[in-house]
Amino acid sequence: MDGQSGSVNTDLNGDGNQDVIEYTFASTTQPGTCDQSDCMSSLDNSPILTFQIKMHDGKAIDGSYMCTSLGVTKNTHHGMKDILCGPKYILRWNGEDYDTD
Repeated sequence: MDGQSGSVNTDLNGDGNQDVIEYTFASTTQPGTCDQSDCMSSLDNSPILTFQIKMHDGKAIDGSYMCTSLGVTKNTHHGMKDILCGPKYILRWNGEDYDTD
C-alpha cells in the first residue's frame, strides 16, 4: 500500500550485530526526489521504495535512494555489504556513504 513502511534487520558490516534498513513504499515515483545524475532520465512513475540505514551503534546513513526492490549481497566494499537497488543499480559503500559508482 502507498505510504506503507517497514524495516529489515541485517548485518551490513559483518560485526555480528544487526543493522536496520527502514523503507517506505510509494505507488509512483515522487517528483524532486532524485539526486543521481542519471536518475531523472530513468524515472517512469513505477512503484518505488525509499530507504535509510540505521547502524546498530546509532549511526544513521541518510540518503535519497529510490529502488524498485531491495536486497543485500555477500559482496563488500570498504567493509560494508553491497545493496541491490532494483534490477539496475548496486549501491556500494565508498567509505562515507552508499553510491552507485
